[in-house]
Amino acid sequence: MNTPTIGEERLRTLYSIMAGIPAEKVHMKNWRGWSTMPDETLIHNCGTAACAVGWACAYPEFQEHGLDYVSGMPFFAGESNWLAVQKFFGLSHTEAQAMFMVTSVGLVAKLGVLRRIRRHLLNAGVINELRNQQLILEEEGITS
Repeated sequence: MNTPTIGEERLRTLYSIMAGIPAEKVHMKNWRGWSTMPDETLIHNCGTAACAVGWACAYPEFQEHGLDYVSGMPFFAGESNWLAVQKFFGLSHTEAQAMFMVTSVGLVAKLGVLRRIRRHLLNAGVINELRNQQLILEEEGITS
């Protein structure tokens, strides 16, 4: 296995975050349910949803590393929108869009983003085949 980059470690953390988010709160069509939704509303209001990046922006550890949600989009190290996502997670434009730019909602969205992150980590050598198989089994058990 390779030593993970900072971006890959962040993706590993995002995988764990998303595994714990209820499926009905995953909506991959927008960063957040409405563009200026504050973190507190996203986290505490049962009627709100966000994509994986929207959730990442609300995660305190990521905020400590500079990821923020400003004016309706991700912000990191002087960059906003997709450039912020690319820079924070160490992804190319193509990788970031393939991983996060989909239009699914609910359980399909949640499982889809988990699978794309897992495959990226496997292909990067961050996780081995045994861990990949363990995560696949966990994903198969996710029902919400």
